[in-house]
Amino acid sequence: MHGRTIQAVQWCVVAAYVVLVVVPAFLPIPPEDAHWYDSLIVAAQWLFWGLWWPFVIASMFVLGRTWCGVFCPEGTLTEAASRHGLGLGVPRWMRWGGWPFVAFALTTLFGQFVSVYQYATATLLVLGGSTLAAITALRLAFALLAFSLGVAGVLVAWYPFVFRVG
Repeated sequence: MHGRTIQAVQWCVVAAYVVLVVVPAFLPIPPEDAHWYDSLIVAAQWLFWGLWWPFVIASMFVLGRTWCGVFCPEGTLTEAASRHGLGLGVPRWMRWGGWPFVAFALTTLFGQFVSVYQYATATLLVLGGSTLAAITALRLAFALLAFSLGVAGVLVAWYPFVFRVG
């Protein structure tokens, strides 16, 4: 029963991710004086960068790695894609511990270069690109390369509770 509930939550998060990241990229750029209540693009930018991303960080303080296991849309899509994978092992070069930092740094720099916070197309390019890479890669490889897991490891260190499988 819990598995179905978790999957329903995961796919709702994926749907919200698509609405906030994909849909605005195909709409015309709003005028300079547009507000959240009269432009889906401005509303999506505010919801994604103003609420979604801060929630990701805050949720790790409160819920530990629940973000990675339940709420991360890339994780949900990778899990679905892994059911149809080739079953190959993780290449040795992907096991390097520095990949999360490199991925985070490159994504952040590239995002700044293309003005990811101001343009919906740039947001789709950066976040959609990482999502596409996650879907096409092995699920385990995504877990090793996901820069959010590196951030999660640091934030979870301050998490006040520890859950263990009984």
